[in-house]
Amino acid sequence: KPFATGVWALMVGTFLFAGVSMYIVEAGSGNPDYELEDDIEFAPLRYLLGFCKGFYLSCMGLLTAGSAFTVTKWPGRFITLGFSFFVYIAVASYAAKLIDFLVN
Repeated sequence: KPFATGVWALMVGTFLFAGVSMYIVEAGSGNPDYELEDDIEFAPLRYLLGFCKGFYLSCMGLLTAGSAFTVTKWPGRFITLGFSFFVYIAVASYAAKLIDFLVN
């Protein structure tokens, strides 16, 4: 078993944190990743859709082994740098544990 359940939960939490952080920093800056349809007038629904899109982009970052965010502001660049390093460590750890599991 490459990762324990707690590690998977930590990874999902990190994806949620990265997605929400990127949405908070980048929303309203003209970033095409976070532009939503103008016909959504209910504010909580706009935030929920933005958070879900941020979570989706962070999950795509893991699946592509790199950042899927487009950033326009400096805080977003720092978040992307930290998240990219997290993805790098997670992919390397998963590969190492999986190879150890398959060899033994």
